[in-house]
Amino acid sequence: MDKEFAFRLKEPALIASPSGQQRYLLPASTVVYHQAGFAEGHSLYAIEVMFDGQLQLERLKQGESAEPLWLYNVETEDVKKLLNEYPLSKEDLVSILKARKITREELEQIVLDWAD
Repeated sequence: MDKEFAFRLKEPALIASPSGQQRYLLPASTVVYHQAGFAEGHSLYAIEVMFDGQLQLERLKQGESAEPLWLYNVETEDVKKLLNEYPLSKEDLVSILKARKITREELEQIVLDWAD
């Protein structure tokens, strides 16, 4: 990977399958490496991960490629779901709230709707 094009996420980002399903959270401060930009406005990034143990893998055949996962910004309407489904740190939550410019009134409504 070309370390010259490395960037650090300022806030958590949602990861989705190519079909847009099964969202997961990529933490803030994750380093991503820009690989390519496309005319449609999309960009391709790579990440490096460490894994301790034995991953269950299937080798791709030569010339075979896989659809990339999609990365999305956390939007205001996602915050309530994140609070219920992900172990957000205080720092992650603050960075999301600041990035989306969520008002105190919106935050109050999110907290009131929050299911314990």
